[in-house]
Amino acid sequence: MKITIIHGSQRKGNTEKTIEIVEKKLNSIENNEFFHFYLPKDLPLFCCGCFRCFEEGSFGGEFCPHSKYTHPILDALKKSDGIIITSPVYSLSESGQIKGFLDHFACIFMPHRPLKEMFSKSAFIISTTAGAGTKHSIRPIARSLKFWGIPKMYKCGFNLWAKNWSEMSIKKQNKYEKVLEKKSYAFYKSMNCKQKYIPVQTKILFNVFKRFINSCPDGNPDKRYWRENGWLQGNRPWKRSRR
Repeated sequence: MKITIIHGSQRKGNTEKTIEIVEKKLNSIENNEFFHFYLPKDLPLFCCGCFRCFEEGSFGGEFCPHSKYTHPILDALKKSDGIIITSPVYSLSESGQIKGFLDHFACIFMPHRPLKEMFSKSAFIISTTAGAGTKHSIRPIARSLKFWGIPKMYKCGFNLWAKNWSEMSIKKQNKYEKVLEKKSYAFYKSMNCKQKYIPVQTKILFNVFKRFINSCPDGNPDKRYWRENGWLQGNRPWKRSRR
């Protein structure tokens, strides 16, 4: 399997420890290829709101002024079977680096230029904190991935009440490791499934946005993109195109 991992922090702390456990479990099933991106090192700039991703080209991401950083990430995401996104809790939410990452890829939201590859992927979102707030960190990430079209997501949030993993009792460490291993196995099975189940909510969102795109003027870049993919003519990104 090919798996892209977006690290929401460069700090080698508790969240990084969870990735070590997940990688170990996944590699115990089969040898996998991982593409690691550490934020902010691999995406050091915030989205500048230039709108070039929405207004230019068949896929606006190619015109991003930060394409030096966004293109390698996008290429890895497209060719991966699964995506893992991690974030520690900062101020009761996801890290600013993760927010910057999600902002850069707003152009692949369903009402704009979604990538059909995303409708066949699985995602795993992990968040840790020494205090509380993992739900507030996970929710915005999951919301963005839903609008990317990703049909299956697994989530793990750990309120550890410890600055470092090793400060927890062995019993607590083992408990969390078992949870991660169980979720990792489910994530692997989902990636390995040839035909993804598309949630009803995803289908409803797609049809709502189809009607919206259809109402746009013919020169609209999003409408042109949808038409080129045959989605306005009845095709769906999770199905083979009609001939």
